[in-house]
Amino acid sequence: MKRIYLIVMLGMLLPFFAIAQVDSTQADDYRSERLKNLSPKKKMKIANSLTEKGSYYNALMYYEEVYAKKPDNACAVSRLAKLNYLLRDYQAAEKWYKVFYELDTTEYAKAKYMMALMQKYNGKCDEANGNFKSFLAAYDGEDKNDFKKTVERQMQGCDLAIKTLADPERVIVELLDQKVNNPFSDFAPKPVGKDQLLFSSLRSDTAISVAASDSTGQKARQFLTTRQGTSWADAQLYPAASNTKEFHTGNGTLSPDGKRFYFTNCVVGDSLQMECEIYMSENNNGTWSEAKKLGGSINDGSNNTHPHVAVVNNKEYLFFTSNREGGVGGTDIYYAESDGKGGFDKAKNIGKNVNTSGNEVTPFMDGKKSTLYFSSDGMVSIGGFDIYKTTFVNGECGVPENLLAPLNSSVDDIYFALSDDQKTGYLVSNRPGGYSLKSPTCCDDIYSFRIVTDIILEAYVANKKDPETPIEGADVSFFVRDSSGMLMPIANLTTTKDEVFYLPLDPEKVYKVNVTKTGYWGSEETLDMPALNVKDTLKRVFYIEEIQRRKIQLKRIYYEFDKYAITKPYKVTLDSLSQVLAANPTWTLEIYGHTDSVGSDAYNMVLAKKRAQAAADYLAAKGIDINRMSLMAKGESEPIAPNTTASGKDNPEGRAKNRRVEFKVNSNDKQVELEVEYSDLGPYTYDKKGEIKPVTKGWK
Repeated sequence: MKRIYLIVMLGMLLPFFAIAQVDSTQADDYRSERLKNLSPKKKMKIANSLTEKGSYYNALMYYEEVYAKKPDNACAVSRLAKLNYLLRDYQAAEKWYKVFYELDTTEYAKAKYMMALMQKYNGKCDEANGNFKSFLAAYDGEDKNDFKKTVERQMQGCDLAIKTLADPERVIVELLDQKVNNPFSDFAPKPVGKDQLLFSSLRSDTAISVAASDSTGQKARQFLTTRQGTSWADAQLYPAASNTKEFHTGNGTLSPDGKRFYFTNCVVGDSLQMECEIYMSENNNGTWSEAKKLGGSINDGSNNTHPHVAVVNNKEYLFFTSNREGGVGGTDIYYAESDGKGGFDKAKNIGKNVNTSGNEVTPFMDGKKSTLYFSSDGMVSIGGFDIYKTTFVNGECGVPENLLAPLNSSVDDIYFALSDDQKTGYLVSNRPGGYSLKSPTCCDDIYSFRIVTDIILEAYVANKKDPETPIEGADVSFFVRDSSGMLMPIANLTTTKDEVFYLPLDPEKVYKVNVTKTGYWGSEETLDMPALNVKDTLKRVFYIEEIQRRKIQLKRIYYEFDKYAITKPYKVTLDSLSQVLAANPTWTLEIYGHTDSVGSDAYNMVLAKKRAQAAADYLAAKGIDINRMSLMAKGESEPIAPNTTASGKDNPEGRAKNRRVEFKVNSNDKQVELEVEYSDLGPYTYDKKGEIKPVTKGWK
């Protein structure tokens, strides 16, 4: 049987309890002048004794005192590096392994490798890879050839970390609040139904040591449940199993039918060795039976933990972790099929596709999809323990797939558990940002995750002049392009004051968004989701521009009967129009020629075109580019006054008003909308005194 020591099981596999917390008596003794004045040799002896007892935090104090007096003491430095590593204070461990390496000692030839490994755990993969490479080039130990594979695997993990952290998977990972997590270890989350969470936790108001928890019988290791509503409810004790003075309990899991509860009981053996066995309690009419140890080949005297029961292809299996003889590595994953009588058939190693020379832990089987999830430190990983998945068919597993960031981090990620909806679940990690007891990575916390199947559009409408302020009352229409290329309407909304709006979008679709608001130019935008390659949330501001209105006055020009020459009074009108066009060089002009009803339609169309052309030629002579002008002949088709009276007689005054040219100005400026009004009084000429005289009876 392989030996798994307490600190390893604490830090990575079975984080049931706090180890080696500062005992108050020892701390007081340490602060006493008597101990402060001890020689480095005496302090080294005390530190070694504390290390053997598992009192690592206290031991660190003494080793630091030794180093302060004897900075060349390689043994003290090596212990400072190793203990900080075992306590998962990777920042401190990196520092001390660097000091150890720079001592140029041969006592621990792999110090530079460990320094690089700590840099990887601290998220500094560029530095780590450089040190891995230089270590590999210089290392000449007896295990050089075998150890080369380990170093190269760590370098591949760093390359993977750099790649996946730059482009993480579409998953949201969030730390559960302190109604679930606490500064000690929280672990083994298992979803129960739609809103209940079962988990294990160390809860204590005081720092404890291993010895203290065993001798006092403090019930700190608990099975707890909580429910999620708008927030998490206060955690309650789970009734299926209780803490005892004899065991460290944890890793609770229910059978698929909810009638059996499996969990782990552990004791601390000699040399800090953890000894764990799997137990089961049955629910009989609402009452849980006394837990019994599983028989057969499940508990064989080795270390057996992390039970999980699932139905796969109508067969019930128990998956668990064991370090029994005959395995592939340190801890392997095993499975056993139910015998239909409450027990299980012979346990089998799940195979070398999953199990490595390292440690595989915390199996979780998704029976719906025959997919096994587990954690391993023996594969290419972006941290220490990474989460992987693989298929499980008839006892055979496929090649595992790393779940990448953000499910995996630069440190340890374990206890993956998927909810029934296949979109949410939980994991345990010591990544920075949790509720730490000492260092940022010392302790395990429970995180929830949500696999993003839709992209959430988070957007608002704003004026370009004030891009930070959402506009109220804008109408936003969404269209999606279907397989035939047609745009189909999917949503309409009206924006509210100072608020953003949200809309789920398919990451494989192309959308068109139209925004309109009275007094603003409308906007249109295409959201090509595959091209955008957004992971979870698409943030957008849809800009609209306020319309700027300008009023201009246009006058018609009028013509003599059957003539198209520009007469003197209307040259003044065209001079004014040319000045407006010259001042606004982007504007263009449409010129429409009209006639009265005398003559044939064909003749009048020709005459109307000549009248429009005469106006254009006059403007061109004033310097207006002819390319800015468009000419249209309307003939007698659009009179503005009757050509005849109601009785059918000739109406010379009305015909005089119809012999005209009209203008339309286009700004071609998106920010300007023109308001045009005609201000002339009708056809006129000048009398002998130079005053305006309206034309009422023909025009000669």
